[in-house]
Amino acid sequence: IPMNVSIRQLRAFMAVARRRSFSRAAAALHLTQPSLSRQVQLLRQFLRHHEASVLRHVGQGLERVSGGDGEEHDFR
Repeated sequence: IPMNVSIRQLRAFMAVARRRSFSRAAAALHLTQPSLSRQVQLLRQFLRHHEASVLRHVGQGLERVSGGDGEEHDFR
């Protein structure tokens, strides 16, 4: 379990949350999709350890959960 959260992980999460797609977010950040997925996975592990949930898969897209709509400003 990661001990802290990096800016890179937060940027990755915000890109995925805004675009609701890992592939579109990876392209926007000039990353490979596996690299982006790993950053989001590390953030999700950290948050899960702290009993928080931020993304949910819906069909082939994603949506924010647990008040994620209101937390966007907190991550900036």
